Amino acid sequence: MLSVSNIRKERATHDKSMSQTTIKRIHLAYGIVLSLLVITLGILLIASCLDIYHSGPRPFSVESVSEHFADIALPFYLCLIWALGGFVLALALPIEKSRLKATASPQDTLRRLSAKLDAAHQTESIRRERTLRLVLIGINAALYLIGATLSLIYLLNRANFPAQNANAEILNGALAVGINLALPFALSIALCFINKASVKREIMYVKQEMVKQSHEKIEKAIRDEAAEQGSISRASVIKEKSFFVKREKEILLVVRCAVLVIGLVFVIVGMVNGGMADVVQKAIKICTECIGLG
Repeated sequence: MLSVSNIRKERATHDKSMSQTTIKRIHLAYGIVLSLLVITLGILLIASCLDIYHSGPRPFSVESVSEHFADIALPFYLCLIWALGGFVLALALPIEKSRLKATASPQDTLRRLSAKLDAAHQTESIRRERTLRLVLIGINAALYLIGATLSLIYLLNRANFPAQNANAEILNGALAVGINLALPFALSIALCFINKASVKREIMYVKQEMVKQSHEKIEKAIRDEAAEQGSISRASVIKEKSFFVKREKEILLVVRCAVLVIGLVFVIVGMVNGGMADVVQKAIKICTECIGLG
């Protein structure tokens, strides 16, 4: 049987899932309405531009553009307010992120592997790849900044738009902006491929260093274990010897007394068995037979 706590947990999970479903539906409805507003505004903007183009000899004058765009001001502000309401909706009713893990990008893999690599194994090859990517990104950003600056200088110069031939002026402006931003845009495309290749090379270098790092750790662990075992064995030998070292004098005294007692015992046993008489007879024979005394 299910306990009360399990039933409550199941209800809480069910309520939570239902609330997330409702929140997702609200976000979906918001997105649909925002899409309709943007499409409507785009249609009105295109219609206004066409009306301005066919309005007279100087169609794109400030007065004509202001007059026509004032007619679509209400839909524009409504679309803007609705778009800003999306931020409030995201804060008030956030959607929980899915727990499914997305496929890791090469940059994520590189970050994860680099975090496990010690500073001592940050080789020159790894630093060179990182420096290459940073330099290319800096050059690309500088080119974009220069192109944007030149484009703004051209667009803000009223002498380039004398309002005589609107089509030619717009085309010239678009051409100037395109020329100024063509080089950084082309470099951005090339940078995507260069960055991908550089990240793959750095991942290869990092993996090689991680293998070396792993081998060094294993060797260090083996050395530490061997040193620890050696210290334990030496400590045990010293501990065993310390008993005799501390009682060296007492042990020597006991050994000497034991040798003395054994010697006395053998002397007494020899005297009792007549050993002294045998020794005297042998001494007499040695003296008389070898030396020739008597």
